[in-house]
Amino acid sequence: MNIKFFIGFPLLCLLTFSCKGKSDKVDSEKTATENHEIKNISELTFREILFLLHKENEFGTDYHGDSFGKEAMGDIIVTTTAKTDCGDEMALVNTSPEKKAQIATMASFNFPNNPVKEIAMVYMIAPNDTLPIGRNMLCYNGEKYMIARKVLSAGYVKEN
Repeated sequence: MNIKFFIGFPLLCLLTFSCKGKSDKVDSEKTATENHEIKNISELTFREILFLLHKENEFGTDYHGDSFGKEAMGDIIVTTTAKTDCGDEMALVNTSPEKKAQIATMASFNFPNNPVKEIAMVYMIAPNDTLPIGRNMLCYNGEKYMIARKVLSAGYVKEN
């Protein structure tokens, strides 16, 4: 019994103090993030704009020019799924009952004095499915900026 106490008590103390140290570190990181200044819209990078325009479940793949043709254009619709205080939530809808589609989209915008003017993304959509692609507006630092979204290319995925 005494051996368990002599071994268990120091281990309990060690765990308690190691967890306390991590908790303090997390709190200081949180405070540093909260104190971080918001950049001017003209200073935002491509990557920062990308993360501002899309939620985690809205990311496609960065698109650099491979075309999928226009074969599926008739089955793809860009639609509004919800209205918010900061624009409409937009989504792609594949109305094909049988074919998966690969779609290239473009988000165009004009942020004052920012050289980044557009972001192209690629998405895969199952038949009769809807996929969120972001809002038609960016609310940033008290200002609202319009985001135009359009389908560049849409083709059916050939299954092997």
